[in-house]
Amino acid sequence: AGMDDPRDMLETVVELVLLEFAGPHPVTPPVMSLIPNATKLEFTSQLNELEDVVYRILVEGEKSGVFRLIDARSASRCILGCLDPHRQVLADGGPVDEVISMVVPFVMGAVGALDRDPHAEPGCAAICDAGEENLSSES
Repeated sequence: AGMDDPRDMLETVVELVLLEFAGPHPVTPPVMSLIPNATKLEFTSQLNELEDVVYRILVEGEKSGVFRLIDARSASRCILGCLDPHRQVLADGGPVDEVISMVVPFVMGAVGALDRDPHAEPGCAAICDAGEENLSSES
């Protein structure tokens, strides 16, 4: 709430999810097998709500020209999917700040918004642009 920039909103959601993983009681896949089906449905519905939040941010960012996407729904699922592998590391006390500093730039690069000015410093966007230039010069 109170944020207007889709970049800020997406970064915040990613950070909050990772911080939640570092909380005292994250749900891991083996625990999911012990949860009754009705509770799984409730848990899954909360994940769907999170996916919808990410999806709406991506759609807004795409409309405003901040993000470059092929499919916002698939991108929202991929973003949440790339967070999940960090769940256990963070639950075991892994370095939250370090994980956030690696994951946030990756997610932002994946949606075409690595930073405010993709050419300000070397990153995925600059590397991709250089690769495209090399491809066109080879043709």
